[in-house]
Amino acid sequence: MDSENKKSFIPKAFNKSMGIILAISVLFIIVAAVIAYNMGNNNATIELEGEKITLEEIKQQITAYEQEQVEHQEKTAESKAEYEAKKQELDELSEEYREVKALVRRSDELSSQIKEIEQSLEQKDSEVSSLDAALSEKQSELELLTNSIVEKKEEPRVLSAGVFTVGTDLPAGRYKIEPNSGSGNYFVNSGMKTNIILGKGDSFYLSEYIMAFSDGDEIEATLPVKYTPVE
Repeated sequence: MDSENKKSFIPKAFNKSMGIILAISVLFIIVAAVIAYNMGNNNATIELEGEKITLEEIKQQITAYEQEQVEHQEKTAESKAEYEAKKQELDELSEEYREVKALVRRSDELSSQIKEIEQSLEQKDSEVSSLDAALSEKQSELELLTNSIVEKKEEPRVLSAGVFTVGTDLPAGRYKIEPNSGSGNYFVNSGMKTNIILGKGDSFYLSEYIMAFSDGDEIEATLPVKYTPVE
């Protein structure tokens, strides 16, 4: 074996020997400590890592370490319980948030529906107002027509069923025409100017009719008709 191999081998062998010696020393110390404890010699001392320490001090350190472990476990349990409580509180708050969010969404939907209904009501109100205005206008027209129909002081004239000429058989003018008796058809200028059915007692017939006659109009009636001059 050359010199270099010898140099590398010696430290390895030395380290191995030192490890064995150290292990034996530690074992001896432990055995001595156990023997001293069993003998009740709490004042026995051992040298550990260059410092002398009694068995009682070792017991105290072990007790302190165990107490630290118990306190650590208690703190860990308290932290875990606090974590679980906070987690449960967070879950409850999350559920409340989801419920509130759903209520807000439903409120928005209802607000949108209410707005649509209000717009529809406004449109209906506008339509009703237009209809009311139209009705008022028609009523005004009706009142105007009703009030304008004023019978003249002239005596009414009755023409039997037949064909007549305005200007010859009946003076031109505005008349209220009524069936004198019975019911039947009434035409002026072959129905181009007037085409009605006069009669009484049935909604199918007209009981009176207002019209203006001009000279040359040709009247054709299938029933006797009374002509009352009106303004």
